[in-house]
Amino acid sequence: MSGGKELDLDVSRVSSASPAEAPKSAEATSAAASVGSGEAAGVDEIARALAAGEIDPAQAQQMLIDQVTAEQLPADASPELVESVRSEVAALLAEDPTLQALLDPHEG
Repeated sequence: MSGGKELDLDVSRVSSASPAEAPKSAEATSAAASVGSGEAAGVDEIARALAAGEIDPAQAQQMLIDQVTAEQLPADASPELVESVRSEVAALLAEDPTLQALLDPHEG
C-alpha cells in the first residue's frame, strides 16, 4: 500500500469479526446472507458452507477478506477506507497458490 503506513492484518482474531461493509458482489452477498444473516460469518461457518457446497472458493475468499478487513479496521472507519483496504488485500491474495489450495483442495 502507498503512503508509508503499514496495516497489521493479524488473521488470528478473525473469528470474532463484525462486518464494516457488506460484500460487493451479489453472489457473495447471497452467500453471506445464507451463512450468517448478512453478517460476516466466523471462519468455522465459512468452512462449513464451503464444505457443504453452499458457497464456492471465490465466495469463501471474498467472505474471509471482508471478515479480516472488518476485524482489523476501527468500527468508525470510513466506507472508502474499508473498501480501499479490502481491495488491496483482495489484490494481494488474488493469485496466492496456498490460499487457493486451502479453499479448493480438488483444484490444481
